[in-house]
Amino acid sequence: TMIPSAEIVEGEDFTEAVSEDDIIVSQELGIAEPKFPALPFLTYDERQHDCAGPYLNVLSVLPPEHKYMIQFVAKKIPDNWMLSFRYRMQAIAWLAAFPFRPLYWFKPAVMDKFKEYYPKKMVNPTFNVNIRAAVVVPGGMDLPDEDRIKKEKLAKQNLKSIVTGLTFTSNSQMGRIRAKKVKSGLRAIGPMQDRSLKKPFFFDIFELGTLWHPVFVTKHTNVAQVMAEHGSPPSNLIGGANRPDVTLFGRTNFRKGKDLFGIQRVDRDGHLHILGKSGTGKSKLIELLAQSDMKAGFGLALLDCHGDLVDEVLRLVPEERVKDVAVFDVSDYNFPPSFNPFSQVLKAERQFLAAEFIDMFKKVDGLALSESAERVLQNVVLALMEVPDTTVLSIFQMLTDADFRAGIVSELPEGAVRDFWMKEMDDEENFLDQPDIFRLTKVISRLVSTNLISCVLGQVENKFDFSRMIEENKIILIKVPKKNLGKQNTVLLGTLILTMIRLAASARADRGSANKQFYIYVDEFQNFATESFAKSLTNASKHKVSYTIAHQMINQLPAAVKEALTAKVSNVVSFQVGSDDAAALESRFSPPFSRLGLMNLDLRDFYIRMAIDGNVQEAFSGRTIDVAYPEVHYAKKCIEQSRNRYARVREEVLEELLLHDDDIPEAAVG
Repeated sequence: TMIPSAEIVEGEDFTEAVSEDDIIVSQELGIAEPKFPALPFLTYDERQHDCAGPYLNVLSVLPPEHKYMIQFVAKKIPDNWMLSFRYRMQAIAWLAAFPFRPLYWFKPAVMDKFKEYYPKKMVNPTFNVNIRAAVVVPGGMDLPDEDRIKKEKLAKQNLKSIVTGLTFTSNSQMGRIRAKKVKSGLRAIGPMQDRSLKKPFFFDIFELGTLWHPVFVTKHTNVAQVMAEHGSPPSNLIGGANRPDVTLFGRTNFRKGKDLFGIQRVDRDGHLHILGKSGTGKSKLIELLAQSDMKAGFGLALLDCHGDLVDEVLRLVPEERVKDVAVFDVSDYNFPPSFNPFSQVLKAERQFLAAEFIDMFKKVDGLALSESAERVLQNVVLALMEVPDTTVLSIFQMLTDADFRAGIVSELPEGAVRDFWMKEMDDEENFLDQPDIFRLTKVISRLVSTNLISCVLGQVENKFDFSRMIEENKIILIKVPKKNLGKQNTVLLGTLILTMIRLAASARADRGSANKQFYIYVDEFQNFATESFAKSLTNASKHKVSYTIAHQMINQLPAAVKEALTAKVSNVVSFQVGSDDAAALESRFSPPFSRLGLMNLDLRDFYIRMAIDGNVQEAFSGRTIDVAYPEVHYAKKCIEQSRNRYARVREEVLEELLLHDDDIPEAAVG
C-alpha cells in the first residue's frame, strides 16, 4: 500500500454546519464531451506531478474564516459487456470524427496517444464519479445587502480558484474536466449533503487515484499533518480484565481498535523504562501499575522527588492494605520518619554501602573527590557502621571534631579501619587541610543543617528496616520533595534511601527469602542514578525485584546506566520526548515509528516496545486508560498508622539531637 500506517477516521459532517443566513456557492464538475465519456484523462504517469497539489495549495491560502468543501462521490462500475460495448462504439465514433476536426490535422500524435491510453482505461476497474466544490461564507440576518453582494462575489472568486485546481488532470486533446453553472443558496449544497451520484462521468482507478489520494506531507507543508503515527499492536497482545497476572494500563489506538491491554507479571521481570517530557503521562502510568500491584497483594517501593505522585497513590490504596503502608515523608514536619542507615548493617554489606556514599556525594554539584578524599569518606562510613548509636549526622562530626573522632576510633575493633584512623590522627593537620575534605564537609554541612533532614537522619533508631518490609510485602511510599529540601538535598537523601532499598532487595537471594515479586518505582530517576545501579538492574531478576523507572532525558543518566537500560530492560514506553531523546530512541522504536512521531505524541499517547511471554515484540502505539480513583479513599488512615509505626514526634527527636549532637550545625536542631 501507499501508506501502510494510514488511518481513516470518520469525522463530523461539515455540510450540516450551514445555515440559511450563510452565503453559499457551489459548483459541480463534468466532462467537456459527455458524448464520449471513455476519453482518457491525464494520470500521474503523464503529469509526473502530484495532481492533488494544485487544489490543496489553493485551499491553504484562502481566508481561514470561510469554509471550503471538495467532494468526490465514487461508485464502482460492475463489469458489464453491454456497457463495455457501448463505450467501445463511442470510441469508434470519436475516431471516425477525427478527420473532420481541422484542429487535430496538425497533431497526429493525438491519435497515437488515444490508441495507447484508451485500451488501458477499458481494462482497468472503473468508477462513476461526481466532483463538487463549495464555499460557505458566514453571513447573518442583519448583514447589509451591499456587504452580502461583496461577500458572495469573493466566495465565487475563491470557488473558481478551487475548481481550476481540480482540472489539473484535463487532457487538452481528449478527456477534459469542465465546470458547470455556479449555484447559490442553501439548496446549492443539497447534492453534497445527500452524497448523490447524478449524471456521473467515469474515471478508471488510476485517474481517480491521481486526483484524490492521501498526500505526502513533505511535499505539501501547508496541509494539516498527523505528526505522530499510530502502530498496529501484536496479534498476541495480552488484554482482558480480571486477570491477576496482568497489569492493565492502556488501550490500543491503531485505526478503530480500542482494545484494553496490559503486561504480564512474568514479563515485568524484564523491568519497565518510561520516558517522556513533564506532564505527558508518566506519573499516571506509574499510578496504574502501582494500583494493580497493591490490589494483587504485592509489595512495592515508590520514590518521588516531588510528592504529588505519592499523594495520588495513597488515594488508591485498598482498604485491606492500609496497614501495609509505610510513608517516608521528609516534609512531614511534626512526625519525622525514623531512619538510620548505619543501624545494624551486616558486615558483608558495609563496603558496598560505603562505596555508595561516595557515589552519592559525587552526584552533588559535580563534586570531584581525589582518591585520598574518597578513602577518607569510605573509612568514615565504615567506622560509623562499626560503632553503635551513630547516625548520618555523625559524618559531619567525624570530619570536623577531633574529640568525637577520637572517641569513635577508640571503640573500633582491631582491623584495617582502625589502622587507617590511627594513622590519620597522627597526621591530623594535613588531614584537615585537604581541599577535597573541606568541600566534602561543606556539602555534608548543607545536608545536616537542613532542619527537616536532620530530624530524620539524626535519629539513632531505625524504624525503616527495608529488608523486613520487603519480605512482608509492605507498600513503601517515599517523599523527598525538592520544594522543601532543595535539589541537592533531595538528590542526596533520595539516593541514600534508594541505595538502602536496593541493598535490602539484593540480599533476598543470599538469605533465601525471595518468595514474592517486589516492585521498585523511581520517578525522576536521573536524580538518583548511580553507576552501581547498572549492576543492581542486571541481578534484579534473581532477587525477584522488578524496577520501573521514569525520567525525562536520556543524557541525564550516567553512561553505565544508559548501557544497562538498553541491554537489560525488555519493556520501554515513550511518551512525547524532545529532539535529542527522539534521536537516541528512534532505533528502539523503528520500525514502524520515527523520531518525528516520538516528538509529537499527544498527551497520554505512547509508543511501547514490550515483551510478551518473554519475547520482545515490534513497537506499537497506545494510550493510557483513566485511573479509577475510589469514591472513598484511605489516604488519611494510611498516613496516621504509618506515623504511629515508622515516625516519631518532632519534639522527642529534637531533644535527642540536643542531647547527643551538640557539635552539629546549629540550624539542624533549631
